[in-house]
Amino acid sequence: AAKITLVEYGDLQCPSCQLAQPIVNETLDARQDVKLIFKHFPIESLHPNAMSAANAVEAAGKQGKFFEMMDALYLNQKEWEALPNPQSVYEKYAGELKLDLEKFKKDQQDPALKKKIEAERDEGISIGVSGTPSFFVNGEKIDNPSSSDALIQIIDGVVGKK
Repeated sequence: AAKITLVEYGDLQCPSCQLAQPIVNETLDARQDVKLIFKHFPIESLHPNAMSAANAVEAAGKQGKFFEMMDALYLNQKEWEALPNPQSVYEKYAGELKLDLEKFKKDQQDPALKKKIEAERDEGISIGVSGTPSFFVNGEKIDNPSSSDALIQIIDGVVGKK
């Protein structure tokens, strides 16, 4: 089981988060002892579609495809970031992920999802998150990694201190 927790506060419309995504995925592939907990931190003043994107990820998560939807949104960020209403794109990805589309759309309307996203953002603010992505290893805030090698070194450094 995972001994090391990597928490990422992210905004799905944030270009820096998009760049961090492959670094995180490569690290998780390389290190079975690291578990990722992704927490939403939509910065709506900069990213008007960040909240709806977070909501789409949560709705996909209700069908077990949280990280798959997250990857699809990051990978195709340019496709949906500037749209006045990206809903049709979210539904397209949901279809590609073989989600039950009616359930996906219904879950997107669930007010509990927005509450969860806002609670995660509030929690981030309370521990000093001011931008995205922000990473914590076992509760300790770390600098944003430039590569998966760098992230693995940081993780080992933090875990070594404990």
